[in-house]
Amino acid sequence: MKTKIKTIVGVAVIVLATILIQGCSTFKAAATTDLTVETALAGYDIAAKAGKTTVAQNQKVKAAYVKYQASMALLCDIGASYASGGQTNLTTSAEMQQATVAASQALSDVLTIVQTFTPTK
Repeated sequence: MKTKIKTIVGVAVIVLATILIQGCSTFKAAATTDLTVETALAGYDIAAKAGKTTVAQNQKVKAAYVKYQASMALLCDIGASYASGGQTNLTTSAEMQQATVAASQALSDVLTIVQTFTPTK
């Protein structure tokens, strides 16, 4: 399970880079990243429902997930603005770079927390 999550993290980072390059002009990349997180959370959810996690762990996973969702929403909003030529490309490009770094960190955080708290058996 942990090796699978490490592979998922690698794929997710590549997807985030694609989002940066394409500016969320296609939301398929964002959907793929979200599917990565949802897949990791599905395994965690099974363990949680079986009583193999603690309330504190569940709260940490939820907090990391909420942070991830907010960062991805911001990244896609900035990408949509960039794609539509809303603000100056220089401003939007800098914002997108910052948002991509934040989304990448939030993605890494949620997947790391899930990996740490998901029992292997």
